[in-house]
Amino acid sequence: MKTSRNNLMIIFSFFLGFAALYAVERNSPDCQATFDFTLVHLVICDPHLILQQEEKFWQQQPAMELYQSWAAEAGLDSLRPKWREKLAAFARLSPTERENSQWSQLTRKLLERAEFFKAHALVEVCSFFPPERKIDFTVYFLAFIQPRSFVHDGIVVVDVASDYWSGNVDALLVSLVREMGHAAFAQMRDHRRETPHPNHTCYRILDELCEQGLATFIAYTARSQYPLADEADFRSLENPEEVNLFLRRLNKVFARAGRLNDAKFIQLAQQIKSSRAYAVVGAHMAQVIEKSSGREVLAQTIQTGPLALVTAYNALVDESHQLHVPDAETISARQRSQLKLRFFLDRLIIGIIVVAVIFILCYYYRRNKIMSDSRR
Repeated sequence: MKTSRNNLMIIFSFFLGFAALYAVERNSPDCQATFDFTLVHLVICDPHLILQQEEKFWQQQPAMELYQSWAAEAGLDSLRPKWREKLAAFARLSPTERENSQWSQLTRKLLERAEFFKAHALVEVCSFFPPERKIDFTVYFLAFIQPRSFVHDGIVVVDVASDYWSGNVDALLVSLVREMGHAAFAQMRDHRRETPHPNHTCYRILDELCEQGLATFIAYTARSQYPLADEADFRSLENPEEVNLFLRRLNKVFARAGRLNDAKFIQLAQQIKSSRAYAVVGAHMAQVIEKSSGREVLAQTIQTGPLALVTAYNALVDESHQLHVPDAETISARQRSQLKLRFFLDRLIIGIIVVAVIFILCYYYRRNKIMSDSRR
């Protein structure tokens, strides 16, 4: 029985190892991808070895270094204890139990569908970007990390062991399409043609709006291949009332540009971002442009930059549905008004304090005078 299990693991190891080495290279000269299952293969086949060589695993594996770098920027710490706990629990399973675990089966489904994914979804992702720009995707598949997926330095990382997938390969593939949208957008930043908005904070908001929205819209277009009816952003995108609600919230944020200092303005923008307004409104803008002008126009708009996306969108909708981004002159005028208002308020406060002090002094003077007169 033990020999049979060992043979089974050897076959499974060869299968996964072949898939990792094969690296799923794409068939388009302008778009190619490498899917790296190496670390998933190691975790399934020999988790005990990883635990014994933990330091080496974390320091010498590019995917783990990438994870640590991303976590540092995200402000996450204590990565290893949670990872070690999950890996140790997995290591206590028998080889057959490890192979039959939900996420091991999910990995096999991914391998089975990798070629189809590249032949369709990868080409679909790249169609949202100018054909003259070559896009190279690297996707690392890991297990037991904290986020279910992320993009860092233009590289995609996916945790196949995340409970979020619940064994549903379509859910993972939709997320992968979205993350590849993020990765492609990141590679386009160095090729922008527009002059950034002079207000750095405003431009950063527009950049995130454009990235989040485009990645969401790309994933939304892939829903026919990878059904995911319960995706919250997709439901919001299909609900005009929610789109308008998020749009109004964003316009309220831009209405505060120049009226708040940078720290408070960024804090306000982050609050709106956490509500998924960036993803939904940005996806809506991309959808309007594609529907009215075609995907090629949308791709060229993305190439130009976030300001071009806003301009193209605003030209296609009435004023009540536009995104109102203040220009530099408007922001400067607001800042001058705020300075004048602060100057006036400061003087008003000083005046009130002076009057209050005089009133108090007069009060005590009169009280003391009355007491002196009464003693006489």
